[in-house]
Amino acid sequence: MPQAQPELKKYLDRHLFVQLSGSRKVIGVLRGYDVFLNIVLNEAVEEEEGGEKVTIGMVVDYTHLVRVHR
Repeated sequence: MPQAQPELKKYLDRHLFVQLSGSRKVIGVLRGYDVFLNIVLNEAVEEEEGGEKVTIGMVVDYTHLVRVHR
């Protein structure tokens, strides 16, 4: 039986805090996703250890290890 996929449609064009694999933390605007939870964030800023924020622009993540915080 197929596993239910998380519904990200309601988060399109909204700022999200996303924890990626490797403990990377990114804040950005969700521009797209697919059924495999590959995501595209625009205007992304990575929060490094110590609270420093680094602007990284666009992120395309395909690691499948994504946790979205509203």
